[in-house]
Amino acid sequence: FLRYRDRARFLTEGNLPLALFAAERVDRPYGKQAARIAVALVEAGAVPLVAIRSVILDRTADSDHATREQLARLVRLEGMPTPPRFTDVTPAAADLVAQIRASTDLDALTTWCQDPRSAIVQEAVLVLLTLGEAGQLRLASLLAGVTEMLAPVPLLGSIGLWDVPSAIAVARKLARTTTLPPEWQFHLCVGLRDHVRALAAARVVDADAGWLRRADWEALIAIAPPLT
Repeated sequence: FLRYRDRARFLTEGNLPLALFAAERVDRPYGKQAARIAVALVEAGAVPLVAIRSVILDRTADSDHATREQLARLVRLEGMPTPPRFTDVTPAAADLVAQIRASTDLDALTTWCQDPRSAIVQEAVLVLLTLGEAGQLRLASLLAGVTEMLAPVPLLGSIGLWDVPSAIAVARKLARTTTLPPEWQFHLCVGLRDHVRALAAARVVDADAGWLRRADWEALIAIAPPLT
């Protein structure tokens, strides 16, 4: 709006820190909105493209189709990998989140872990983690049916926080014998600090859509031994 109605103010507030702030977030769930800000600042002459180009290119691989449509006005996207698979990141209703966080009912929490919404699964998994051995054994029991879950990544991503040996043993057995989709296998093995199997999963080409994001790669680097 200011770009057309109050250009002086636009040039004052539309500065490089704002452009960098937006460019650094084009790979987030709200990446399209961040990209629109970056595009507006560059096209209006408030910020030179060269100042944010490398940041945009560094994060575009993790951006979705809608975001890339905006960024294509600034940079060439030839050679970019397939956009990551869509993940439902819709926040859960506040009252439901409060109900989950206040619950100590293992059965109810286990049921919430099988919800198709990642946000709900994440909340339930975190509560079960706080319930000690009983909670972790419930999480481990879910691994037997993980292929039937619609949003298993929060469960698999929690394994690195487990400290009950019998629960961890269930996860290790699954990692050795499973034929999980590469993304799920990756998160399972990262949680177990099994960098060899995690790397093998990351190398598998998914014909439908990409899934490996910057954060996943950084998690793999964190568990891999240093090069010698």
